[in-house]
Amino acid sequence: MTLSNNNSTTEDAVAVEPYLAAIAIVDKAKLKLQASIVVTLKQCIPSWADVNADSVDVEHLGGAMTNLIFA
Repeated sequence: MTLSNNNSTTEDAVAVEPYLAAIAIVDKAKLKLQASIVVTLKQCIPSWADVNADSVDVEHLGGAMTNLIFA
């Protein structure tokens, strides 16, 4: 495949579609996990009853720990 940017032409191309598809899958899984965490917290902690899942950000914490922790 030949690509041109009006200044030069190259024979190399990067297929980005598989990467974009993978990102979409990961994003969907993260949103599902986030919603699941909020549902669980609402069931266990009464003060979480009015919390909207969209207002919560789930982030993986890593490092020297042996267990997975989400904050």
